[in-house]
Amino acid sequence: MKKVLFVFSHPAPYKVHFLNLLAQHVHLTVVFERQLGSYSKKQYQNNPPFAFQTLELGGLTLGKENHYSRSLIRHLKQNSYDLIIMNGYSSFTEMMTIRYLIQHRIPYYLYVNGGVIRRENLLKKRLKRFLISHAKGYFSPSAFVDPYLIHYGANPKHIYHYPYATIFADDVLKQPLSRKAKMALRDRYQLSHDHLTISVGQFIPRKNFLALLHFWKTLPTSFHLLLVGDGPLLRRYEVFIRKNRMHNVTLKPFQPKYSLLEMYQASDAFILLSKEDIYGHVVNEALSQGLPVMTTFQTISGKQLLNETIGQLVDVHQPASWRAAFEALVRIENIQPCLDKAKENTFETMVEAHRIVLKEILQP
Repeated sequence: MKKVLFVFSHPAPYKVHFLNLLAQHVHLTVVFERQLGSYSKKQYQNNPPFAFQTLELGGLTLGKENHYSRSLIRHLKQNSYDLIIMNGYSSFTEMMTIRYLIQHRIPYYLYVNGGVIRRENLLKKRLKRFLISHAKGYFSPSAFVDPYLIHYGANPKHIYHYPYATIFADDVLKQPLSRKAKMALRDRYQLSHDHLTISVGQFIPRKNFLALLHFWKTLPTSFHLLLVGDGPLLRRYEVFIRKNRMHNVTLKPFQPKYSLLEMYQASDAFILLSKEDIYGHVVNEALSQGLPVMTTFQTISGKQLLNETIGQLVDVHQPASWRAAFEALVRIENIQPCLDKAKENTFETMVEAHRIVLKEILQP
C-alpha cells in the first residue's frame, strides 16, 4: 500500500471517522498538531480508536488555534512518503513545514475544508499565496471554494473535489417519521408540539443567532424555535428572549450525536442565518434527518447542497427577504429529496471520492 502522511490540527471526531475509513485504502500516518480544538472538550469524549498510525509532535500550543514545533520537519528528514497532504497552512508548524517542503522540492497537496476571500494586508496575502500556490494539487469540498484557492495562485486544473461529510450512511433517516413518532420525540426532549424549527451552532457573532431571534419576533407565536448550542453569547440570548417574552423559543446545550439527530428528527425545518461559514456541516446533518433547510448564500454548504425542492437560500444582508423564504420553506412537504441529497454526502461517499483521486495521483 502507498504511504500517505496527513497533517491536521486536532482529532475532531468527524475527521477521525473519515481517516479511519481512508486507512483501509492506504498506509496512513496522521499528525495531529494538538489534542484538542478550540471547542468544548465534550465533542472528543466519544472519539473512536484510531485505525491509522499517529505521530506525536510535542512543541508548544499557542492560544486556541496555533502550534509551534519543528518535530514534523525532523520526521520528514528521516522518513519518505508517497503523498503528503497538509490540511492547513496557518499555524507556525504548518507554515514552517510547507516552507521546508518547498525548499527541498518535496511535493505536497493542500487539503481545505472551505475558504472565504477577505480583505487583508499585502504581506498576509503574499504569505498565503506562497504557501498555497506551491502545492502540487488541492482537495476542495465544493466548486464554491475553488475561487478561494485560485485567488491565492492554485491551478484550477489541479483541484480535486470531494463530498464533505460528518455522518455515516447508516445515520441517514431510512424513511420520513410519522407525526406520532415526531411528537413522541418532542415529549422525550420536552419540546413544543407547535411547528418546530431547529438551529444548531456556536453562540458566537458569526453564527448570527441574535438576528435569528429578531426575525423570530416577527413570526406568529405558533412557530417555535429550538436553538441548540453554547458559547460566549448565551447570556445575551437568554436576556433577549426573556425581555421580549419569547415563549416560542427553547435553548438547549450542545448534544451528543445520537440526541442531536433525534432533535433534528423531532423538528419540522432547519434554519441557519450565518454571516459566514467556511463550510457548514449542520446543513447536511439536518437534511439527513429529513428537514428542509433555510440558510444564507454566505454558507458554503447551503450553496453546495440546496435547491428549491429541499430548501431556501437568502442573503444575510437582506432580512426583508427572510419572511417569504421561510414561508416557502414550511410549505415543503416531500422530504424524500432531503434524504436523497444527504445520501450523496456521507463518510462512505467521501472516502470513495478520495480513493478515486488517490488512485489517480499515486499511479506509477
